[in-house]
Amino acid sequence: MLTITPIEKLIAQLREDEIPFSPKFLLHFSDLDSASLIKLSDMWLSLPVERRRALIIGLAELAEDDPLQLFEATGKIGLDDTDDDVVVAAIDLLFEAEDKRLIDRFIAFLNDKSRKENLRAAAANALVPYFYMCALEELDEEIQSKIENALMDAYWNDRSDLVRRRVLETLGYCDKPVLKEIITRALSLEQVYWTESALMAIGRSMDNEWNQTVLDYLDHDNPIVLAQAVHAAGLLNLHRAKRKLFKMLSLDTDYEVRQEVIWALSQIGGDEVVERLEHFADMTDDEDEIDLIEDSLEYLELFGAEDPELAALLADPRIGKEFFDNEDDDDFEDFEDNDEDFFKIPMDPEEWARYVDDDDSFDDDDDDEFVENYDEDDEEEF
Repeated sequence: MLTITPIEKLIAQLREDEIPFSPKFLLHFSDLDSASLIKLSDMWLSLPVERRRALIIGLAELAEDDPLQLFEATGKIGLDDTDDDVVVAAIDLLFEAEDKRLIDRFIAFLNDKSRKENLRAAAANALVPYFYMCALEELDEEIQSKIENALMDAYWNDRSDLVRRRVLETLGYCDKPVLKEIITRALSLEQVYWTESALMAIGRSMDNEWNQTVLDYLDHDNPIVLAQAVHAAGLLNLHRAKRKLFKMLSLDTDYEVRQEVIWALSQIGGDEVVERLEHFADMTDDEDEIDLIEDSLEYLELFGAEDPELAALLADPRIGKEFFDNEDDDDFEDFEDNDEDFFKIPMDPEEWARYVDDDDSFDDDDDDEFVENYDEDDEEEF
């Protein structure tokens, strides 16, 4: 049993910047009492910035491995840091907090041009879970409109490619008509990272009008674009993609793409998918890949391999329970692929690090070219 170390000793150890953090040390920051939090907050900015940064990053990694740990209060202290990298790590730590009191903080970070672009981008991404809460009617329409307006303002006015792309990805959950035009223009740039972001928005939109677009990008030769197209196919439950996905289920396929293929097939479902995944599990000797296949097969077994639409519906117990409490079995006869309200799926937390990193490789000319392609009238359309 872990013996709680007094906060004074923890703070003293934080000052020892030559001593690396151990998981045991990090566990002491779970569920701190009010008095300890006040002391930590008072001393926070006096600690070496490298230690503050390492602590928050360590807590975020530990929380991902052990969701029972309660580090949110420490993460909120990190939000007040003067170092942008500490704040980015704190946003990471609080990504699944679902605390509506954080919405204004994230919007403020998004609008603050004095902060680094990776912080503004992280703030845009941090608003993703709140769209999901709005879809479940846990937040009212006024809050949703506030989030959408802040994102659109950043999209039109921020000069950073990275920020605008993160905004586009988050706006995938928005049902405003202008989103289709924004996605189309992003695709027309034919730049890898803009295409990746557009495909992410397409997947999140759950709009089957994009089915053919996603199918076309499943032939793309860039693994970054291809991986996101595969992910979109899974989110859209795109049955027509199965043939192409089966061909990609090969040891010769890019590893990251292969991971997405396994996941996407589990979302699309079908008896043939089970057979293909079982066969591929016998081919690979990668333990992580085998674990992913086993998880996918378990998902299909639990939620039904032959009815993927029903499986996706049942995957969220809150939505599934409400549906079955209010609907008759006969109503499933009228259930169509474009019944999108049941399929709003938040971003996988494991994707966080890649989507807040500055992966842009474009120069200022690329940014200017993108801005010049826009009409000022488009903002009024929103």
